[in-house]
Amino acid sequence: KFFRSTRVGTKVMYGLIAGIVFASFLLSFSRGGWMAFAVSMVIWGVWFFILYRKNIRAEIKEFIVKTVILILITVGIVSSVQLMRGLVYPVNTFWGKASLTADEGGASIKERLDFWKGSLHIIGERPLFGNGILSFRFLYPKYQLDFGANWDHPHNMILKIGVENGLPAAILFLGFLITFAWKYIKESRRLVFMLPLMIGALASFGHNLVDYNYIVSNFT
Repeated sequence: KFFRSTRVGTKVMYGLIAGIVFASFLLSFSRGGWMAFAVSMVIWGVWFFILYRKNIRAEIKEFIVKTVILILITVGIVSSVQLMRGLVYPVNTFWGKASLTADEGGASIKERLDFWKGSLHIIGERPLFGNGILSFRFLYPKYQLDFGANWDHPHNMILKIGVENGLPAAILFLGFLITFAWKYIKESRRLVFMLPLMIGALASFGHNLVDYNYIVSNFT
């Protein structure tokens, strides 16, 4: 609504709503989420260019102006929230988190690499049928390197299924996603609204390759 509306009142209202939503997303401090969003925006940009290439100059000019406005609104909200919270509590700034200069530094990245390496070792032990649902927590300490974390998942959806359900299950699940995506792409040529939905799904699955949230996917 913010980017497509021509009415001033609608632009203002949805500009504020978009700013609040985007500020909330940034303040989640999920770098995996930020990365998935950035990739999805690149895909969206390619699709946008293909769809509006005949009037691309006018579209891009309006898009840039509104994007700058949205960024200013978002920066204002993020800065205000962090300033108010900082009056009472110690806070990690958004820029500190994004630049890996916050308290944790690059620890979360190193931790994930350790999870993934350990997962490959665990899969190698029982590749056919896996080790059972929720078994990662008990098997990973054997391969743990530098961290004392005891997570119940390896921060990667495919690896979690491989560890707990076996390599064939992980490959089958991946094949299902690829097949479903291919069907979606074919339909999106006919139904334009389906591609944005697919990009959202892609971003969600992409996020779960670095920061796992679908705890029950391997039950299914």
